[in-house]
Amino acid sequence: MGRFRILKESLAAIPTPAAGYVQFAWDTADGLPKYKDETGAVSSLFGATEKNKLKTLVYDVVNDYGGKGDLKTVPDGAVTNGNPLLTCATSAPFVLADVGKRITLPRAGAANATLTTTIASFVSATQVNLTVSPSSTVSSIITSFGTDDTTAVQNAINAAQTAGGGIVWFGGGTTHRFGVTSTITVTGNGVQLWGPSGAHTSDIGDYTKSGSAWLCWWAGSAPTTFTNGILLQAAPVQGASNPALTGFGVSGLSFDCRNGDQNGALIGVQILSAHGFFMRDFYVIDASAVGIDTNVVTTLGEARDCTRWLMERGCIRELDNPAGAVVSGVTTSSAVTLSTTPQSLTVTANALPAAGFVWIMTNMGYPVLVNYTGGGGTTTLTSCSISAGEAVNAPATINGSNVVQALRRRHDREHVLLHRTDAAAQPWHDVGPRRVRVSQQRFDPGQRHHDQRRQRNQRRRDQPHSQARRAPQRFELECDARCAQQHVRRWFGWRWRPLGDGLDERRRAARRHLAAALLGELPARQWRAHPCR
Repeated sequence: MGRFRILKESLAAIPTPAAGYVQFAWDTADGLPKYKDETGAVSSLFGATEKNKLKTLVYDVVNDYGGKGDLKTVPDGAVTNGNPLLTCATSAPFVLADVGKRITLPRAGAANATLTTTIASFVSATQVNLTVSPSSTVSSIITSFGTDDTTAVQNAINAAQTAGGGIVWFGGGTTHRFGVTSTITVTGNGVQLWGPSGAHTSDIGDYTKSGSAWLCWWAGSAPTTFTNGILLQAAPVQGASNPALTGFGVSGLSFDCRNGDQNGALIGVQILSAHGFFMRDFYVIDASAVGIDTNVVTTLGEARDCTRWLMERGCIRELDNPAGAVVSGVTTSSAVTLSTTPQSLTVTANALPAAGFVWIMTNMGYPVLVNYTGGGGTTTLTSCSISAGEAVNAPATINGSNVVQALRRRHDREHVLLHRTDAAAQPWHDVGPRRVRVSQQRFDPGQRHHDQRRQRNQRRRDQPHSQARRAPQRFELECDARCAQQHVRRWFGWRWRPLGDGLDERRRAARRHLAAALLGELPARQWRAHPCR
């Protein structure tokens, strides 16, 4: 059977088909698929009850729950202290329908805080009047305005959870950017968040128009705890008899944590105690601390770890350091065991903000995120604590440890990096449909790799051809990648160089050997001797 389309049109207006034929259409009169036969009679393919059953599979944020998806973000806002007029001279983003919409202007409020207000009146495409006048004079600020879609997005997810699972669709909206002012939570099984396609990295032009549907952090104040700065959290309901979360997924959806370079989301996506989840075709940008965080809840009736997950075609990226970023590290000066109970830490001289979040390296070589509520800029950070999830698994003893502000730092990481959640685990790097565990010592680009490749080629030239023919299980690999990291990321990038007959058998053997090496099942000596290294 070939592919076909059913048009969406009015069957009443369609001519009666010839004898022996029927005309199918998705009738615009009542939204049901129907057909008209040669007598002119119109019949439904199925009734309203069946239609409603199909409809519950997809929960449309825009069409079913009133989401707007109209958040606009422009980089050229300018205001003057005490004057309600806002000017965006270059982008000219305003239309008359924007009146009444929420708007945020970083550093335009009192004490350089974010000004959160509404658009009072429309002046022109480049100017509008604000309901509340700014308290500071600022220019070239990232200005965001639109509809707060927090309730619409959460209601769609709640409906899917109540029904036992379903797809929450983010395909509509004028800009495909859904602004939310608090954490979006998924606590039920089988809920999947879908958008039209994944966004891509954009170094030239407006990154907000780089494709996909975006879930955007749009809070009016900076995160003060571990729980009020998360853009999306998927976690089971805690309880000694409750199961882990299953069936969660993200596809074709992107996450903007930037929020105008002020009050950004602490964590982009947090997944706790979830089994069998997936993320594909996604993009996380500018989270202050962690792009994707996998961890555990504190109480559950079964294994609390995240298992059997899949990530592919994704990117986590930081575009710029925010204004006022402290990039120089400090150290602690005493041995302390961190916990959820607040305590003070003695540190060296620093220029940290008065309160916020820092990364501190533990004595097990594992960094933990620490929240402090005071003392920044002095030698005593007060009320320092870690999250409940970190307290479950993380080795939290520090002694003369490095301390650095938790903020996004400019880098171009095109692969997925996950926050590690237990002392024994190694970093996980996902490769297409295969989850490959790779220790850091195998990522050794540079001269060592090229030296070994040169030695391998020399051994191949020195080997007699007859010897190669007598060793049907021997194989050689030559990879286009320039370093071991790209070896892993480009799983299918091999150029096979057979030595003698039995090409298919050697390919299978090569794949088995390579998979064993990547999964850590070969001793280190065999790994180093492998021709691909």
